[in-house]
Amino acid sequence: MVVAALAAGCATRSAARATLSPSLARDLDALAATLGRVDGSLPTLLRYRVEAPDGAWLHEIVFSDGRYAEQRRRVDGAGRYALGEDERGAWLRIGDDPPVAANAAWTAEIRGRRALFTGGYLTPQRGDEAVRLSHWRTGWEYSYRAAGGRTLTLEIARRSGLPVSFDTLDAHSRIVRCGALEWTDFEDARVVARARCRVGGGQEMPAWDARVTLLRAAQIDDADALPSFGSAACAFLGCPRLAAT
Repeated sequence: MVVAALAAGCATRSAARATLSPSLARDLDALAATLGRVDGSLPTLLRYRVEAPDGAWLHEIVFSDGRYAEQRRRVDGAGRYALGEDERGAWLRIGDDPPVAANAAWTAEIRGRRALFTGGYLTPQRGDEAVRLSHWRTGWEYSYRAAGGRTLTLEIARRSGLPVSFDTLDAHSRIVRCGALEWTDFEDARVVARARCRVGGGQEMPAWDARVTLLRAAQIDDADALPSFGSAACAFLGCPRLAAT
């Protein structure tokens, strides 16, 4: 499934910061200042519409300090699943089935998307991988991988100070490339308002395109107002440890 967006960071982790080169540290500080940061004490909700060849989807993401949950559902009701991670670990829920502990492939996707949406790539921690791949007069390229997650590669424009594209892999090992990023202000931060993405490619895996549009960005100050999708209650209100697959 297509990666829906890049969000400005809110989450903080207690692990020690990774050791970065001085130039990369300066560029990440500048990028973080440009993107801003929302209040991590309140859950943030992002809702996107994704127009794909198999129909329209809604991607709903909720995150707060240390917690992340996401639902993807077909607008016509033909499919729905949820995924996320909190202090109990990564989880996956298909339809109305009980949530289960995510396997290695889904855990990698969850951690990659968590870094993407919460801005974890801005503050690499010990165990993460962060490296500048290249730089030129008008921009630079940055690769980040959260511990146990998928690699995220971003191209950042010098003039605007904002990412203009990114690519990663999904849980099915398909390349996901998103470009033409358009940003909008939200609270004291910026989130992607629109993007065009391409998934897959190659002789054995024909590529398909998707258009991504932000429908809503909000901070939720009432636990009862949190989306009921998947296991969001586990992510934010606590629940028994999930069963293993």
